[in-house]
Amino acid sequence: MPLMIREDLEWSDDEHESREYRRLARNWNAIHRAILTQPYPCFTTDIDKGFFFIFEDELLFCTGYAFDDASQEPNWDQSCPLYNFDGQGADDLADLSAKIERWLEKPAFVPLPNDFDLASKPIPMAEGFDEHSVFYLVEV
Repeated sequence: MPLMIREDLEWSDDEHESREYRRLARNWNAIHRAILTQPYPCFTTDIDKGFFFIFEDELLFCTGYAFDDASQEPNWDQSCPLYNFDGQGADDLADLSAKIERWLEKPAFVPLPNDFDLASKPIPMAEGFDEHSVFYLVEV
């Protein structure tokens, strides 16, 4: 069952920052839904030097990866869910949202090879959800 980010949360005492978190949550969920509509397992193409993928029913963002060198292995340990962005400033959140919105205008995906084993990668989330993640997630 997919785990989407709650879009109605007050993420911060700062109204502008909280508004940008909600915007990012809506965009994050839009990417999640877009990946779920694909007929094959996949990642997104490059979004802000990273990509999105689904792991254990949750959408994660792997940062610090450029698609210009296909031989390079992503830094799987830099994968994170949206709620790990807690504490980011409103401007940084708005910047990422704008980049996601541009991607959503023309979504593109990278199909995974049949033998690709995501579970074997050193993804921090593989160790399970922490006690705070349930506050941010809703099953759909």
